[in-house]
Amino acid sequence: DHLAGIATLSLSLGVTALLYFGHLYRDNPGGFRDGVVGRLRNLSVPVSLVRFSYPLMIATLLLQLMTWMDILMLGYLSTSRSVGLYDAVRPLVRIIYIVWQGMIFMYIPLVSDMYATDDLESIRRVYIILTKWFASASVPLVLLFLFFPGSTLRAVFGPSFTVAAPALQALAVAYCLGNLIGPTGATLIAMGHTRILMAINLVSGVVNFVLNVALIPELGLLGAALATTAAIVLRNLLRLIQLYRVGRIHALRGVIYRPLGVTTGLAIVLSVLVGPVGWPKLVALFAALSVAFVASFRLTGSVSMED
Repeated sequence: DHLAGIATLSLSLGVTALLYFGHLYRDNPGGFRDGVVGRLRNLSVPVSLVRFSYPLMIATLLLQLMTWMDILMLGYLSTSRSVGLYDAVRPLVRIIYIVWQGMIFMYIPLVSDMYATDDLESIRRVYIILTKWFASASVPLVLLFLFFPGSTLRAVFGPSFTVAAPALQALAVAYCLGNLIGPTGATLIAMGHTRILMAINLVSGVVNFVLNVALIPELGLLGAALATTAAIVLRNLLRLIQLYRVGRIHALRGVIYRPLGVTTGLAIVLSVLVGPVGWPKLVALFAALSVAFVASFRLTGSVSMED
């Protein structure tokens, strides 16, 4: 029952919130209880926090809308089968972002502290190192999606889903480029540039909508994937430009991309020699690409003493 599912989700979120605030009140971390009273007496701090946070809230909302826009517009402009196929591809490509999402919780406070002391050089070094190693965690998986998309979809969902292989390839490229560019959005948040982040998300959301309208009627599933790919690439490029403008921060370095080139060459050779594979060979290919990618850092001289 749909209503039961919605009610269960709402109840679980409400209970979680109550437990969270109960913990804050009982254990009083950081002087929570006294802090609430003090903030109510002096509203300048809450007002400044709202001014800082509302663009971030809108930016997050726009990002969520863009995430669901493909499914909604596929349902309206294409067929229910396309919706089902696309909704199978999305969870796979989101795995690419898992490592970044776990890292962001540590990264933002660290960069905020550095930015508070105007230590831009340390931010640049941390940005490059984290991009190099956290991006490397996703590259073998991306190459598997890119060069063995049909085999991946067949192994996970069954043979009827292999028609979504081009969509998986397009989205894998988009998410991989986002990883290789680095945590642009998180860095802009840590440096206080939430309004520009909101504007960038708005622009990319509009582009995604327009491209969906233009491409889905003609290309269906692939059109939605191409629209999202273009929007994600545009969003990351605009963030990168803004980040370079405010702090000369970027990760466009050979030490990051040389190992990628070597491993991509190996993936191309394997895709030609091996062809369609099942689960056991797919796992073996992933392991081989992972080992090759890590080894290529040493082979290409991309490991420094700082690493």
